[in-house]
Amino acid sequence: MMMMSIVVNTNVQSLNAQRVLSSNVKSLGRSLEKLASGYRINRASDDAAGLQISESLRSQIRGSQQANNNVQDGINLLDLLHDSISGASAGRENVERFTLSFAVLEFLCTIVYTSNSPFLIPRICTHLSSHARGLLNTADGAFDTITNNLQRIRELVVQGGNDTLAPQQRSAINSELLQLATDVTRIANSTQFNSKNLLDGSQTSLKIQVGANATSTTNVIDIGANNVFASASASSLGLFASGALQTKVNSNGSALKSLSIVDAALQTVQNRRASIGALTNRLDGASANLSISVENFSASESRIRNTDIAKESANLTKNQVLQQASAQILGQANQTTQLALSLLKG
Repeated sequence: MMMMSIVVNTNVQSLNAQRVLSSNVKSLGRSLEKLASGYRINRASDDAAGLQISESLRSQIRGSQQANNNVQDGINLLDLLHDSISGASAGRENVERFTLSFAVLEFLCTIVYTSNSPFLIPRICTHLSSHARGLLNTADGAFDTITNNLQRIRELVVQGGNDTLAPQQRSAINSELLQLATDVTRIANSTQFNSKNLLDGSQTSLKIQVGANATSTTNVIDIGANNVFASASASSLGLFASGALQTKVNSNGSALKSLSIVDAALQTVQNRRASIGALTNRLDGASANLSISVENFSASESRIRNTDIAKESANLTKNQVLQQASAQILGQANQTTQLALSLLKG
């Protein structure tokens, strides 16, 4: 049986108790830190591999969230085109509410359309300022207004094809046709999203980053494809040629020719609006998928990085007990040197 030496200069039992106490204090501090922060991993040393996985998941989460914001901007841009165009019909509807004689109607239309369209501009400005939520919304809204103008042009052309009208009445119709066609060009040239003109033909490609990664084939959607943002001016739609209005109603024959032009313009606009609707639905699907991805990535990252409060509370209680016990033992270990003093007194 090995006998233990009684020494004064080196108290091995105290050193051992100090080491254990220091370890327990450190463990208690880590438990308190995890509970206070809510994170199981607060530094790389807590879980090096887990930290790497967690940061990778965080990159995917934040990238997907931003991509979802990009998608919403794209959807809103197309919708805003729809909202801004719907304003043009307001002026026309206000005019149509008046049951005035044809001569008074001619005068009224001249006022409305030669004074920067007082019915139209406030509505468009309201939509552009308070409802300019994004690019796709913008495009669809503008096309809606252009469609309303074209429908009104067609209505007037049908009316002007009637040979019972007097020359001055046909002249009044031609005056309104000119103002409506001119306003189509104004809408096309003024429809913007974030300083980008959408319907003047300057945008041939508008790419939306819909993913968190760098692969363009799976993370980018080009909403400017298929001539969605081609020029929608009156000239592009065939209403003007060489600066002259092509939809006049000077006779029944010219009215029939004008009807063919307006019908072709309406078909062009509706085809582009259909493309915008398809793109909007595609972006809605991308947004839904991104939301699911963010949810799943967040759940995985949470399991790796966040603190299990129940488990850590148990660890805290254990570490508190161990700290108190090791402190008591250290006190007793420090008393062992007193044994040597008692021997010397012997």
